[in-house]
Amino acid sequence: MIVDAHCHYLEAERPDRPYVNFSAMHPLSVDELAAQADEVGVDLLVQVTSSAMGDDNRYSFEGAAARPDKVLGVVGRFDPIAPDVGRRLRAYAAQPHVLSLRLTLFLEEAKHWLRDRALDEFLRCAAEIDFPVCIHAPFMNPEFRETARRHPDVRFIADHMNIRIEPGMTVQTAFRQWADLCKLAQEPNVWIKASYFCEAANGTESYPYPTARARFKELYETAGADRIIWGSNYPVVQRACGYREALEFVRTECDFLSKPDLAAILGGNFLRDFAPGKRTSR
Repeated sequence: MIVDAHCHYLEAERPDRPYVNFSAMHPLSVDELAAQADEVGVDLLVQVTSSAMGDDNRYSFEGAAARPDKVLGVVGRFDPIAPDVGRRLRAYAAQPHVLSLRLTLFLEEAKHWLRDRALDEFLRCAAEIDFPVCIHAPFMNPEFRETARRHPDVRFIADHMNIRIEPGMTVQTAFRQWADLCKLAQEPNVWIKASYFCEAANGTESYPYPTARARFKELYETAGADRIIWGSNYPVVQRACGYREALEFVRTECDFLSKPDLAAILGGNFLRDFAPGKRTSR
């Protein structure tokens, strides 16, 4: 059972559903994404609402409802600092198809949230209802680790290994905080989403990205496989490689992974920890 824990379908911009942020991807329907996943052998998809939509999760939920055979659930967007956060979080978490939510801290207004502890009230509310939180905090691993330690009852997912493409980035600068990421991965309430290896190495190396493979091996040997989950970041990953290559990088090129650990990373961990009660076979 292969679960793509990080992919995106996105509708075209509409007057009543405008894009809020720049989109690095073209519109892709849920049916188109499902067909492409079938082609490469991905069984189930986790839809992550594109940052282009701001906090508008409507198309994500519509796609999950239309394709329950393929979409395991939704990781949506949510405003963690607006008033009445506890009530809003409970309402959000109670919606059908919800698995988690995602905060992208590379946006200008959010870059200081971890440092300034702006998320503390939200995280206390997440702990109260045992609701997992995905955070993409590029190059903020020490701040992320301190936050995770202050909120030990929150299950955190570190999206994209806390890496983000920057102008002039090389494979060396992309992995410049890797030692700190490996420390973060050892926290018992933190899962690492292995969803950016190909993109991190792109531009300096070509597939199969030997430096990215070496960094993955370090993460695996440091923290083990139990809290690593794979995601493709498709279709955005196409700036580095195709959907099949994003999967084969882990499944074939990372031959240091044992078969049980590979199965866990490619779907078992996510199903166990973030989709209890969901289908486990097809």
